[in-house]
Amino acid sequence: MQGHTEKPDHPMQRHPVAAPPYTRIVVALDGSDRGAAAIPTAAALAKASDAELVTFSAVNPGSEREITRIIDRQLLEADVTADQRIVETTSRSASSWIAEMMHREQTSEDNTLVVCTDPGHARTGELRGSFAENVLQLTGGPVLIVGQGCQRTTAATPGAGRLIVGADDAHLNDRIAHLATGWSHAYGLDVDLVHVRTGSTADRIVEHATWRSTRERLRHHTRTAQAMHDDSGRLAKLVIEEGRDPADAIVRRAADPAIAAVIVASHRRPSIARLLFGSVAMRVVRESPCPVLVVRPENASDAEAAG
Repeated sequence: MQGHTEKPDHPMQRHPVAAPPYTRIVVALDGSDRGAAAIPTAAALAKASDAELVTFSAVNPGSEREITRIIDRQLLEADVTADQRIVETTSRSASSWIAEMMHREQTSEDNTLVVCTDPGHARTGELRGSFAENVLQLTGGPVLIVGQGCQRTTAATPGAGRLIVGADDAHLNDRIAHLATGWSHAYGLDVDLVHVRTGSTADRIVEHATWRSTRERLRHHTRTAQAMHDDSGRLAKLVIEEGRDPADAIVRRAADPAIAAVIVASHRRPSIARLLFGSVAMRVVRESPCPVLVVRPENASDAEAAG
């Protein structure tokens, strides 16, 4: 991404975000079968990134042996060998431990991506207060989530495939664009910036009333796509989908076997910072047939200061 950062009007200013190349892939495991569903995706991404694969579990005192035994079995069943296994006996939450590790990396050459599953409950609201959301709250992300509907474990096959980026109004900002460009460049993925134009009568009236801002937003997305292409050397284009529901449109497009992963933004609501997962992000995570990268649009420190 050299050659663009000095231009103040360029749509891809740098912001701290864990973009490739990754040196460490951390898969969060709690001993449950649902949690183990993230192991194949984390292992495949570690191989594609030439990164260290680390399993991490935060357990209550006295349960570390049992959790270690279960995780050993889960790794064996997945035919995966971890480079490092961390079982932390602590009263602190797993997300707090992960956040401290990622904050230390800001002054080192290490770069970690956290991989986990959603909680596996039927209600999308269960993502609120989950491990994934807590990591987003503390670090800004991204977090790669293997949802209930995920059918493809490989999030990155170098040299092939495409990446979907949810161009949800102002949420397509510099951090998300930087993350998408990093994935595009590192894994040879083309990028589809998907803007969903809803078809309800009410939405059409609102869109007509705000057509100037909508037109400028689409122009910004187009400039961002061009900047991604210039920086990564891969095809990046704006795609306008028609539909009543943005989540449905993104999930439908993700059904293409060529889609390696989806990037969506969490909400940025400092007054209710715990509710980071909006309805669109939650449904995409739950229903997407491929892994989903969730990232906070703004810097974590900005939200903390605002909150």
